[in-house]
Amino acid sequence: MRQNQAAPADVGTARDNGDRVRAGNAALAEVGTLVRFVEAVDRQRERLERDIHDGVQQRLVAVRIRLAIASELATGDARLRGALSEIGEGLDEAIDELREVARGIHPQVLTDHGLVAALAQVARTAAGPVDVASTGVGRYPAELESAIYYCCREAIQNASKHGGHSVRISIFLHEDADGVGFEVSDDGPGFEVAKATGGRGLQHMRDRILLLGGRLSIVSRAGVGTVVSGAISPR
Repeated sequence: MRQNQAAPADVGTARDNGDRVRAGNAALAEVGTLVRFVEAVDRQRERLERDIHDGVQQRLVAVRIRLAIASELATGDARLRGALSEIGEGLDEAIDELREVARGIHPQVLTDHGLVAALAQVARTAAGPVDVASTGVGRYPAELESAIYYCCREAIQNASKHGGHSVRISIFLHEDADGVGFEVSDDGPGFEVAKATGGRGLQHMRDRILLLGGRLSIVSRAGVGTVVSGAISPR
């Protein structure tokens, strides 16, 4: 009895389908690995921020208190008192700078109060005017909030870097059928997006948003400013 044999074309099709399945599985595995890597980096960032706050910063504050006590004890030596006061002012500045670094690593306000409050804090400390508006935005998984926060902050820093203190920046956050959306627009000098695709800042923005299954758009042209927008669907 003759057995049915697969035609060569059928064999080739099956092989192609198998190759596509394996390639798709490999791509999914790679995306999963990258997502876990980003989540691990975010967790490490949070731990570093806590270590700075609970360790180095607290020790500097304790030194500052002892320095103030030593200054009060040096009542009979105006020169020494002045020197101690000057050291104290420098220490105050160092503590303030350390707090700024810690907030930049992972802002506590993002963990406690979410996107709108965290970006409003960034706006208050920005080099130029930054407006923040939102509608229907609540709380979301930490990886989503972190991705949108750092993407918006990167867009603000880029606009300020290339546009100077006079550039006006607007942030709009919203939630709709597409997910949690954001838009950062500025009236700066703009740039040619196609020629800037290799920039690390732009690539980091794309990686963070796309790894969570979101979308990102960067629209700019020399002389007309820039609009960075995107959305991520909550999981």
